[in-house]
Amino acid sequence: MEIKLRSSVDYHKLYEAIPSPSVLSEPITIDLKEHGFFNPRDIVMITLFIISNCSNEHVVMVQPPLDKSVGGYLEDIGLVEFCTKNLTQSVTIEAIQKVTAMPIRRLTSDNMTEYIDYAADYFKEMSDNRDLTMFNLSVAETINNVKDHAQSPIDAYAFCQYFPAKKQIKVVVGDLGIGIPNSVNNYLKKNNNPVISEIESMKWALTENRSIKSQPQNQGKGLNNLLTFVKANKSSLTLYSNNAMFFATADVEIFKKNEYSSFSGTLIEVVINIDNLPEASFEEVDFVL
Repeated sequence: MEIKLRSSVDYHKLYEAIPSPSVLSEPITIDLKEHGFFNPRDIVMITLFIISNCSNEHVVMVQPPLDKSVGGYLEDIGLVEFCTKNLTQSVTIEAIQKVTAMPIRRLTSDNMTEYIDYAADYFKEMSDNRDLTMFNLSVAETINNVKDHAQSPIDAYAFCQYFPAKKQIKVVVGDLGIGIPNSVNNYLKKNNNPVISEIESMKWALTENRSIKSQPQNQGKGLNNLLTFVKANKSSLTLYSNNAMFFATADVEIFKKNEYSSFSGTLIEVVINIDNLPEASFEEVDFVL
């Protein structure tokens, strides 16, 4: 089986092609030869697909981009090596200095805090003395909400990268669980409420004080916190889950059909504009004498 990906427009092919564990006998080849620029969202999408199939004992091969700089990027972040040789995670977290990124990381309740702390320290070095409290919150809320709704057989995966030219940090977390709409409707049915559409389910999950499983100290505020932060920071939030998609900036909220058809899980992308973060307080600044 060959899946040809030229850009993120083709990524729906990945989830249309995920076979059941007992069906596929031939290797799966992901053809990236003509692929150009990769966004962090693309990296997480490919990661989820490869790990899902490798976990089902399918053989996955990747044909790298012909463009040497694009292929070099995938090599620098260790995409294929992580997905095919290390289905859990590396022993240590090591930032990828060459492309100003955190490595792909499998996230569990046990290592979530470690990842958030390390990411905050790493991005602090390039954040122009900005207060990263809201960055920490956005990473934590993104991970928590994916974890809360997931029921994912392969856990959740994260990838974060800083883009110096735009002074943006992109945080992406995804899973292949049952998805937010299914999760919300399961909750509603359990409480004898009528089932709602997938887009209405997404709106339900984004409303403050509505939750199916959040921790008590944050019950019903996770996605709403993310949305509030994005608007205040003049950044963006994109949420893909089942057949629904949500996109928001300071001025716009859009609900529509998910462009990645057959995507069963949840993927959240937060784009943080560094210049719009507040300056760090005196106590938070590190001085070198």
